[in-house]
Amino acid sequence: MSMQLIDSYASHALSCTQQMYLLAEQADWEGLGKLEQERAVLLDTLFKHPGLSLWLARIADTLRQIIEMDQQTMALGKQAREALKSEMKLLNQGKRAVDAYLGNLA
Repeated sequence: MSMQLIDSYASHALSCTQQMYLLAEQADWEGLGKLEQERAVLLDTLFKHPGLSLWLARIADTLRQIIEMDQQTMALGKQAREALKSEMKLLNQGKRAVDAYLGNLA
């Protein structure tokens, strides 16, 4: 694998990461998961290359960008999870209220 190919894999992985963030902003978790699988193959191929250590300094900035973007994406996922938990809590409270009301009618 040449340096150009290493650069290409790293750049493509960064592009996937950026797209994953945009999907997280849109709450498209299914699309994000599919893209993450594609990115995982790229990163696996990249990191398994025996000569990667020779070129690691050259792609280090790209890898840092991937890590930073992943952290932002995970933060969006955590926010969405918390929002869903709050929504589920409200729905459960509403269900209990309806059940109590219906129970009192019987």
